[in-house]
This record gives sequence, C-alpha cells and structure tokens, in this order.
Amino acid sequence: MYTLLLIIGLTVCVLSLSVTILIGVKPRDSRYNYKVSLRNLFIIYAIIMILAGVGTYLLFFI
Repeated sequence: MYTLLLIIGLTVCVLSLSVTILIGVKPRDSRYNYKVSLRNLFIIYAIIMILAGVGTYLLFFI
C-alpha cells in the first residue's frame, strides 16, 4: 500500500517536472510570454498537487 503511494507520488513529481520543463523552455520570444508561462505553470503544478492529494486521500480511506 505504502509502496503504491510512493510510486504514485514519484510519477506525479516526475510528470509535473517534465511539464514544467516543457512549458518553461518553449516560450523564449519575450519576457512577457515567459512570465505568463510561469504563472500558467504554477497553476498547472497546483492542480497536479491537488489531484495527487485527493488521490492519496481516497486511497487511504477506501
């Protein structure tokens, strides 16, 4: 059970990191695009973390 949670957490971390790198590297046209991408990135990261938290909560209480 705990190993499953660890694996899920690690995959979520790796996925979020890869998404951050992909989105952060793309827009190098101007600083404005970079700032916008960083904000969108933070939103995506927050959503991923919330989903991970909900998933672990469901796993614990089912």
